[in-house]
Amino acid sequence: MNPSEIKSKAKEYLQSNWWILFLISAFVLILSSLFSYIPPYTYQNNFNIDGSIINVTRNSLFGNYIWLFLLFGVFQLSQAFIFLKTIKGEKPIFNEIFKGFKYFIKANLITIFITLLSALWLLLAAAPLALTMLSSGNFTNGLNTSSAQSIILVIAFFASLFLLGLAIYKIIRYTQSYYILSENPEMSAWNCIRKSVELMHGNFWRLVRLTLSFIGWLLLSLLIVIILSVAFDHYFGQSFASNEIVSVIYLLPFAFLIVYFSQSLAVFYTTLKPKIMSSADDLRQ
Repeated sequence: MNPSEIKSKAKEYLQSNWWILFLISAFVLILSSLFSYIPPYTYQNNFNIDGSIINVTRNSLFGNYIWLFLLFGVFQLSQAFIFLKTIKGEKPIFNEIFKGFKYFIKANLITIFITLLSALWLLLAAAPLALTMLSSGNFTNGLNTSSAQSIILVIAFFASLFLLGLAIYKIIRYTQSYYILSENPEMSAWNCIRKSVELMHGNFWRLVRLTLSFIGWLLLSLLIVIILSVAFDHYFGQSFASNEIVSVIYLLPFAFLIVYFSQSLAVFYTTLKPKIMSSADDLRQ
């Protein structure tokens, strides 16, 4: 199925489920955004400089990011359950957004594994250029180089660019892991990732083309947010337009986009079903 056919199929499944899925997506977006309003953890350090005690207060948002990280995998898994359920002709239920908590450890292990693997691939991509610049001492004076050094830097740049493309290819291969876990909850987190890599073999460009086909919808969502922001600023003042509660409204256009995009991704996953059924038993534990 090409992107147009996948999106057309997704709209069929969404016909009678738009509003409940919109509420679910809006809930996840709003809940995630609320963590940015949690007061950061504050700690103090005392420094003795020339006999004077200087008190330095620092704020840390690390705890907020940890909560977001832990919830990300859980909600990704929950959404996999929900959007695959609509394809089976079943009605989604709002409280199913919490279904991922049943597999909290596995969902987060998938997130951790994917994060670590992605970080390693991205570090590999940056390595040629970073090492070349470090070895030539050109981080701070990159323009004062000899011709040979310039050539080496250009080669390193294109090497990093090539490796970045490879890293993106590798990272995208992990995207089906949560869907696989949703249908095979007895499978280990690592095997879900392995299975995802296997399923994405030969399907990379199909997923890339599907994702890029939503750029227009993304730009439309951004335009709506800009119009809302300008309207609120014009009629109610800047303080109202930038209010934390009002800023939640700006997320709603993206909730509709997420519903459409997520359902399309679920349809894409089902197109891989023949491959899934043929070898899923080999990876189950």
